[in-house]
Amino acid sequence: MAKIECKLNLEYHEKETAEMIARSIRPDNMGYVDCILDESVLTCHLEGENPLQLLHTVDDLLMCVTVTEKTLKR
Repeated sequence: MAKIECKLNLEYHEKETAEMIARSIRPDNMGYVDCILDESVLTCHLEGENPLQLLHTVDDLLMCVTVTEKTLKR
């Protein structure tokens, strides 16, 4: 069965912010998302068996990133 792939590039102003985001989402995404950190850019590779599964994975990832970003701003 073919898999559907998605790549998200999340770019931040500071390398430290990208590192904190990467560390905070790592536990929730093990086995679902592969993230690579390059300076201030966090690249996330996602796969799904079908479009709906991939959509749920992307949605979950972006929710975790958003919560972390809001936490860091406080």
